[in-house]
Amino acid sequence: MTSLPPSLAVVPNIPLDEQTLDQLRDEEAYWDARVKDAPGFASAKAADDFRRACRDWIAIREREREA
Repeated sequence: MTSLPPSLAVVPNIPLDEQTLDQLRDEEAYWDARVKDAPGFASAKAADDFRRACRDWIAIREREREA
């Protein structure tokens, strides 16, 4: 059984730009695991793209917190 990423498991389709820092970190951890468990290159690439997007938004949220 596959689990949904945190943003879909709790509230459907929360855009990354609307997630909290904690939500983004959970999302990144989810996609990090999917990259490691991906059955092929295409799946790993897609998961890595989502993971990178989460990391970008984490950096934005951390900068906002510092401001």
